[in-house]
Amino acid sequence: MKARTRYFIILCSLLSLAAQPSDAQVKGRQKPKPAQKQNALAVADFYPSAAKLMVIDSVVVDKENFAKHIPLRKEYGQIGKYTDIFNSATQTSHTSSAFLNGFDDLCIYNKTVAKDSTLLFMAEKIGNEWKAGRAIEEFADDFKDVDYPYLMPDGVTLYFSAINKKNGFGKRDIFISRLNTETQTFYKPENLGLPYNSEFNDYMCVVDDIDSLGWLVTDRHQESGKVCIYTFIPSDERWSDDENISEEKLKSVATLRSIKDTQYDRKLLDESLRRMNTHTSSDKARHGFRFVINDDAVYTDINDFKSDTARGLFLKLMQLNDRQADIEKKLPTLRKGYRSKGKGVDRKTILKMEEDLENIMIQKKNLEKKIRNAENL
Repeated sequence: MKARTRYFIILCSLLSLAAQPSDAQVKGRQKPKPAQKQNALAVADFYPSAAKLMVIDSVVVDKENFAKHIPLRKEYGQIGKYTDIFNSATQTSHTSSAFLNGFDDLCIYNKTVAKDSTLLFMAEKIGNEWKAGRAIEEFADDFKDVDYPYLMPDGVTLYFSAINKKNGFGKRDIFISRLNTETQTFYKPENLGLPYNSEFNDYMCVVDDIDSLGWLVTDRHQESGKVCIYTFIPSDERWSDDENISEEKLKSVATLRSIKDTQYDRKLLDESLRRMNTHTSSDKARHGFRFVINDDAVYTDINDFKSDTARGLFLKLMQLNDRQADIEKKLPTLRKGYRSKGKGVDRKTILKMEEDLENIMIQKKNLEKKIRNAENL
């Protein structure tokens, strides 16, 4: 054991000497700060615990208006600048980003409280009046420049971005916290880890758990003023669970160096791409519907639902509607191809789709009943 320790110390010393730049290399640029080196090493230490995210798309946009490139469902809420969400020209107190929930009665926003210091505030609307916001001081001691909030539809799970020297990878990191509904305070936040975070600025994480899609906003490997938005499939799995993954590929997926390396399941990728491509158009169709609750109530907007349970069930109903529409669109072509023969159409595929369609109809009927029961309580 002592011999191995001596060997490790000697090896580290040699590597350290080999890594020292020459005078010519140093000239004209600053030497990296010790803290930056430590953060780079810390990132490498967390490669094995990286979440197994599959990235299905990415786009580079201007940092100042990246929110408009995230197709968040209206019933999930709105993200963006406070002034844009509330159509306000006042920028003296509410300086940066904000989140407004789908019911339009809760807002979490960034506000400057002192020089070079900002906090998140949470405000509620009672009736038609917004009450004074409460500073989320639970994050004040350990976090700097807290910003870019996103609250999940459960009203409990909060994502945000901040600088944390004790529990961060270098610059901005994305954290997750949960609301204690009894005390209306947030629990201690946790770093989302890799590949959500990096040595660069990681600004925002948005998750749509109905369509199983997520969006990660970061400036890693981007020029000044630009960010990359990765569209991904959320997952609780870790890459370390894959016994066959090489160290080189683990580094790649943990840092999102290669999108292709993250795409481990072709079928899952194709299904997610289809959901992503129909996401925006189907979202528009979710408003203007007619859903009969009882003899006296017909809902035409997602915000008409009073029960969170009913609202969540209705979102699942809309997802089933999307699946039904997709099958009904494909079936006629497949049947026609099968009848004409010679077009390689598998009869089993048609039968399976017809069976799926029948099951969807049964599920929809059950969901509609549960929605009405929840809303009529």
